[in-house]
Amino acid sequence: MLVVDAEAILAELPDAHFVHVVRNPWSAYADTKKRPVPLPLRTYVLQWALNQHLAHVTKAAFGDRMHIVRLEDVVEDSVAALRPLCDALGIDSADPALGRPSWNSKTIDQVYPWGTIRTATPAANLATANELEDAEKAAVRRYAGEWIGRLGYDDFV
Repeated sequence: MLVVDAEAILAELPDAHFVHVVRNPWSAYADTKKRPVPLPLRTYVLQWALNQHLAHVTKAAFGDRMHIVRLEDVVEDSVAALRPLCDALGIDSADPALGRPSWNSKTIDQVYPWGTIRTATPAANLATANELEDAEKAAVRRYAGEWIGRLGYDDFV
């Protein structure tokens, strides 16, 4: 939810960059349901949509320092997905550490407990989305609205 303050952060820190990582709302909500105190679907997805809106508003104002990255692109091909961000930050996007989940350059198979994503693969991400019932999937699509298409999630589930 830090993206709520992204515009203020970038305005106050002229050398800062802000990275907003967006995950498709189905997998994101399915994982949120596993938390000790999950938000109701409507609340979660409307907040998800608001966060995407705020990220894009900030991108319009601070295009060269506001970066929006889709988790799905990172788990599919992290080097290609992160290349624009790395270029903006002056980091070598060919670094092998970008090609896999790691901690202090050591590969880790599961990224848990740093959130609800255990295995950062396209198949695991899709499987998580498919834990939702059809009615839940339809409700997520309805509440997420235009952001489904704008973020390239039309055919995700």
